[in-house]
Amino acid sequence: AWCLVERHLCAAAAYIGTAPTFHFAHRSWMVEVHLLDRHVELYDHQVEVFIVSRIRPERLFPSPQHLKEQISRDIEAIRDILQKQSPRKVFRRWLPYLAQQQVESFG
Repeated sequence: AWCLVERHLCAAAAYIGTAPTFHFAHRSWMVEVHLLDRHVELYDHQVEVFIVSRIRPERLFPSPQHLKEQISRDIEAIRDILQKQSPRKVFRRWLPYLAQQQVESFG
């Protein structure tokens, strides 16, 4: 995913699901966003997330450690995808909106 935080564009990993490994399946859907290579506090900020690609379906892992290992592999896959899908390519239809917002890159 690409994430827009207060006019700053960041590469991100996004999770949409029910977190079955942590037995939250009884909960409604949740969304989590992890910025890659950036330490920005997201609370109390306007955040827009643009999903680029689905990595894998949600699944139940035998332990949190197994999930953590899979997340590491997922992040590597996400990095590869985002290197090939520049924000300009992904946001071609969003460019007029983004230009009006004076978007800056964290780079």
